[in-house]
Amino acid sequence: MFARAFCRELPTGKQNVTAAHTWPDFVYTTVTDRPLSLVTAFEKALRPSSNGYLERAVAQLDRYNKGMVAFTGEHPHWHGHAISPAAGADEPANLGELHTGISDLVRATTDAAADTAAARDTAGAA
Repeated sequence: MFARAFCRELPTGKQNVTAAHTWPDFVYTTVTDRPLSLVTAFEKALRPSSNGYLERAVAQLDRYNKGMVAFTGEHPHWHGHAISPAAGADEPANLGELHTGISDLVRATTDAAADTAAARDTAGAA
């Protein structure tokens, strides 16, 4: 429920000025023991390509995530992403499974979280 609501949440400020009614073109989710913020991937501002920002943003996020996993040694139990076909960005290599859309990604994330919790319960009971 939270994952679906998070993807559908729209900013409430300046809705009439900034066209805040747009859906995300890219969503990345993980199931992990310790969350990792990827915001630092964008510490240096991106310059748009002729297609806008998304293509370079996804590529930068992909590179940064790969580097942080190597640096920390922390691998998610599961991770995946969904990208709008209209966005025109290449599929990232280091951001998990590609899903056909937000609903499919949320379903897969929920299933992976349940599987991870069940595995922990089983391991804890042993």
